[in-house]
Amino acid sequence: GNLFFRGPSRPLAVEMSRVQDVVAQLSKKLLAMRGGSRSAACRARLSAPLRRVQLVVTPLVPGVAAYHSSVLIDSTEYTFSPHGVTKAEGPMSHAGLPAESTYIDYGKMPISRRAFEAALVPHFGPGSYDLLRKNC
Repeated sequence: GNLFFRGPSRPLAVEMSRVQDVVAQLSKKLLAMRGGSRSAACRARLSAPLRRVQLVVTPLVPGVAAYHSSVLIDSTEYTFSPHGVTKAEGPMSHAGLPAESTYIDYGKMPISRRAFEAALVPHFGPGSYDLLRKNC
């Protein structure tokens, strides 16, 4: 699963910086594409429908600072594991956890699912998961 730990002096938002960084990089790329000449591929990405982006966070054990997290793009869930990025319909990876999930809304992005998935692969490829250092 997507474990991350939070120390007593570090807010949860700091621990979610990897996901925020990827979303920010995608946003910058989209803004950069708006200027200059536009290729057909670029125009297609810019005309992609707006997709709702949410971070889903669920405590693994109530009262302990260990969490499972995933990203929802509309209703498609993306999780990170030793196998890389996987996807499911809805927040399925949170089912059965003992606590209620928190949904953090990041707004909407004009990007296709294919472009989003391609942007994740360099950062969250198979074999790059580490329980303590890189776990989303």
